[in-house]
This record gives sequence, structure tokens and C-alpha cells, in this order.
Amino acid sequence: MLVAVPMVILPAYRTLTQLHDGVNSQVYRAQHKDTKQLVILKLLKNDYPTQSQLARYRKEYNLTRQFNSNRIIKTYGLEEHQRKLVMVLEDFGGLSLKEWRIQESRDILSIQRFLDIAIQITESISELHSNKI
Repeated sequence: MLVAVPMVILPAYRTLTQLHDGVNSQVYRAQHKDTKQLVILKLLKNDYPTQSQLARYRKEYNLTRQFNSNRIIKTYGLEEHQRKLVMVLEDFGGLSLKEWRIQESRDILSIQRFLDIAIQITESISELHSNKI
């Protein structure tokens, strides 16, 4: 469920909603204050991340930014704010499968639609695997 979040993650961005709150990271939809561009901000959840967590996060950033594919979201940058690393990612307006299913719950998912989604996910994962990820 999308949650309204009145907090500052990066000074240049206005945080709009929280999309995910996991064990290690949090994900927010935000808008750049000057350009009005929508982005996704992904940050480490721990206020005092270990060197290992920071190294893993930097590695994730470096792996993600090497892709140039319409199946993999673009990575715009890695910024620091209040001892945390924040990845700035492309926001193409997508929904999680869970949110999508909630919105589509009034309709029964056809086998054709299910297969279309499954094929798209499989092709994305295949592309990642072909790049040793």
C-alpha cells in the first residue's frame, strides 16, 4: 500500500510516497524540486550502516548503472545524505505486482495476461543473468 511520507530524504527532492519498507532498504517516489522530474529513491534503512552494507550498496549501484535496456530501470545517481547512501532511479510510473493486483482485483486475470506478464519478467531476469547478475 502506498503511504504518504512528509520527510526529507535528499534536499533536492520532495518525497511523495513510500513504495516499500523492507528489512534493509526503503523505497520512495519523489520529485526533483527544480526539474519536477519523478524519480525513485532507494536508501539503506539503517541509520548507521556498516562498511559492508555500504560496499554492497555501492556494488548494487555500479551494477545497475551499467545497463542500457528498456527492461531494466535507469540509475541516475548515488548520493549521500545523513550517513546514508541513496540511489536515484528512473520512475516510469509502474506499480508493484501486489498493488497492480489490488487495483485489478475486480477483474479475473486471464491466462493470456498472466503469461504476458510472466514472459516480460522472465525476459528481464534473463537479461540480468546474461550479464552475470
